[in-house]
Amino acid sequence: MAAALGSAARADCLSADDGIATDRPTGPNSSAAVPQGSLQFENGAGALHAQGSTTYDLPETRVRFGAFSCTEFLADLPDYTHGKGFAGTTDLSPAVKHQFQDLPEGLTVWTTLGVALPTGDKRLSGRGPAPYIQLPATYALGSGWTMNGMYSATFHPRDAGNEPVNQTSVYLDRALTETTDMFVEYMNVYQPGTATQNMIDFGGSWRYSALRQVDFKMGFGVNRAAPDWYFTIGYSFRFDHIF
Repeated sequence: MAAALGSAARADCLSADDGIATDRPTGPNSSAAVPQGSLQFENGAGALHAQGSTTYDLPETRVRFGAFSCTEFLADLPDYTHGKGFAGTTDLSPAVKHQFQDLPEGLTVWTTLGVALPTGDKRLSGRGPAPYIQLPATYALGSGWTMNGMYSATFHPRDAGNEPVNQTSVYLDRALTETTDMFVEYMNVYQPGTATQNMIDFGGSWRYSALRQVDFKMGFGVNRAAPDWYFTIGYSFRFDHIF
């Protein structure tokens, strides 16, 4: 994530000369598209406490491939989740992400279109394919500060109610050095007919080499429907010139 700040401020797409930029650990997937011909792996492990029990998950893996300049193919791989009296995996979710150009200075906008395929446990992912759209954006405030956000909607056409799950995420990021940053984030998850979840978290990332990054995030819910607390730690890396 830290490496994305300078490129996002210029609204440029990354090349193999730029350092790694990741979607994790924040909610908005507002990192620059992976360079053309590069393959990136973003991984993590996390814990979430809600309703008196703690759930653990890993590997939180997202694979991103730079198919063209400013356009990537990505896939969220099945994530193993283990909680009190329950264990299962989430769906495989392929998608395409495009970074728009020729926008006002300091503004960068992306769009992601994907679908969760019915490969995982129905108790975690629902029944049938679940298409989704994400609209992340970032704006450079200057002096190392950026404002970032994303609206996303996930549709469950085969589930009862058929109402989309809406998520809004906003975070303020501060670059501390050329390789480290910290952020504070607010997230809202809403589905008609269910209680809204409101959460606040903070975290950061450290790019200890050009193509390697570690990150963390911890947060808590601010209303009864939200999780009591959650935490994730991650490791990401990139390979360039795959083709």
